[in-house]
Amino acid sequence: MYESSLITIVFTLAFFFESIMGFGGLLIALSILSFFLEIKALTPVIIYVGFTASMVVLFTDRKTINWSLLIKTIFPISIIGLLIGVNLFSNISEAILLKVFAIFLVVVTLKSLIFSKLKLKLKLKSYFRFPLLFAGGIAHGLFSIGGPFTLLAVKESFINKNSLRSTMAFYFAFFNLVRFLQLNYLKKYEFAEFFLMWWLIIPISLAVLLGYRIHLRIPEDIFKKIINILLLAAGLIYITK
Repeated sequence: MYESSLITIVFTLAFFFESIMGFGGLLIALSILSFFLEIKALTPVIIYVGFTASMVVLFTDRKTINWSLLIKTIFPISIIGLLIGVNLFSNISEAILLKVFAIFLVVVTLKSLIFSKLKLKLKLKSYFRFPLLFAGGIAHGLFSIGGPFTLLAVKESFINKNSLRSTMAFYFAFFNLVRFLQLNYLKKYEFAEFFLMWWLIIPISLAVLLGYRIHLRIPEDIFKKIINILLLAAGLIYITK
C-alpha cells in the first residue's frame, strides 16, 4: 500500500511537470523513487506510465509533430542505441555508462547555459548530433530516459514549444513500446507485470491535461531556459547516483 501510494503521487506530479515542459517526467520520478525502490523493480510501471502519459500528450496536441525530424534524423540512430541499451539493461550494470552520460550531459548543457550566444559551426553541430542521438537511444533502453540526450541533439530544429512537446511525446511513446516488446522477447518480465498499476492512467491523464493548459501560458524564452536547467540538473543527479 505504501509503495503504491508513493509511486502514484510521484508519477502524477512528475508527469504534470512533463506536460508543461515536454519532457522530464520519468527523470523526476526516477530520481525520487530510486531512493526508496530498485530501478529494475520499477521498470514495468515506468514503461507503462511513460507510454500512457505520452499518448495523452499526443491526444491533446498531435498536429505539430515534426515527422521529418523523427524519421530522417532521430529514429535511424536512436533505435540502434535503444536495442543495445535494452540488452545492456538485461545483462550488465548501468553504473559506468550512466556516469559517462552524465558527465557529457553536464558539459554540453553548461555550454548552452553559459555560452548560449556562441554559435557552433555546422560541422561541429553535426559531429555532436549523432553520438547524442545514439546515447539517447542507449539511455532510453536502460532507463526510459533518453529525452535529455535526444533533446540536446535536436532542440534547435523545433520552430516552437508545441512542436517540441508533441514530437518528443511521440518519441517517448514509440520507444517505450519498443522497449516493452524487447524486454518481453528477452523474457525479463512477465507480460502482466507491466499492467499491475493500470489505474495510474487516471491521475496521470488528469495531471497531463492540467499541465497542457498551463504550458500554453509560458513564454518561449523562459521555456528554453528551464529546459537547459533541467538538462543540467539531470546530469548532476546522474553523477551523484
